[in-house]
Amino acid sequence: ICFVSKYDLFDTAVSKRSYLLTKQISKVQKPDWVIGHNPGALYPTLVFKQKFNCNAGFDVEDYHPGEGRDKKLQKLIFQLMRAVLPKMNYVSFASSLIKEETEKSIKFKNETKLITVNNYFSKNEFTINEDSNVTNEKIKLIWFSQHIDYNRGLENIIPILYKYKDKIELHLYGNLNAHFKDSISEYLDFIKTYIPVESHTLNESLSQFDIGLAIEPRKDMNNNIALSNKLLCYFQSGTYILATETSAQKLFLQQHTQHGISVKDDFNNFDTVLNQVINNIEIIRRERTTRFNISQNYNWEKESEPLLYNWKI
Repeated sequence: ICFVSKYDLFDTAVSKRSYLLTKQISKVQKPDWVIGHNPGALYPTLVFKQKFNCNAGFDVEDYHPGEGRDKKLQKLIFQLMRAVLPKMNYVSFASSLIKEETEKSIKFKNETKLITVNNYFSKNEFTINEDSNVTNEKIKLIWFSQHIDYNRGLENIIPILYKYKDKIELHLYGNLNAHFKDSISEYLDFIKTYIPVESHTLNESLSQFDIGLAIEPRKDMNNNIALSNKLLCYFQSGTYILATETSAQKLFLQQHTQHGISVKDDFNNFDTVLNQVINNIEIIRRERTTRFNISQNYNWEKESEPLLYNWKI
């Protein structure tokens, strides 16, 4: 088998992991399927497919040519995607907009199946809180990520939320950056922070909260068209979603109008929307069970069916 040398160069420039993965080919017995799911695995997936003459798939979890600000790296990743993805048996995408963007610039063969597979969690990880319609408590807002830091949108909304501290409290899960903590020190009396917990533990606890914050700063193209895990977790738990208007989140809430409300990504209407949520909190709490029951139709068990079908071919 002969591979064009420029792809080797592209691949090494994109990720050193590619070289390490490709080196393992001599240690692998012939597989039925090879599946890649990050830029560093693009070229190795093709190498393994051609070496073993087996089926191969690739999961585009993010739109990698639209990540970050490094134009040179973005171009290299795009060139690799254009060379590799059309040779796959199937390509899955973590949002419909990532699929749409990829199809704009890469020509696929009819034999390559293209499927959207949202990153839903197992339905067993979510429960409904029977006390979720309690009206005499402060409104509980939640946001979570691996790190609580700048450039996540929090610095924009915390001063606004603080004005309503008599009515709301903010719960943050993640590793709290020391400098960020200093910058919000005057607001900490209405904020509760927690260390990161395992996803299933967090998912089980979401029914304790009224509002889930899906605050995405639209920092790059990928951030605009990807669906965050947090938004899907809020949705599955029945937690009412307050989301910035990235293209993906706006589309999601248009498709699920009962489940949340959006704000401009420059936050200039955040006060207005927050007041609307506060004034309607009794209805939001009362309708949680309805939202939860609807979301039971969306879970990993159902979302993964197209993958299982492809793998059986």
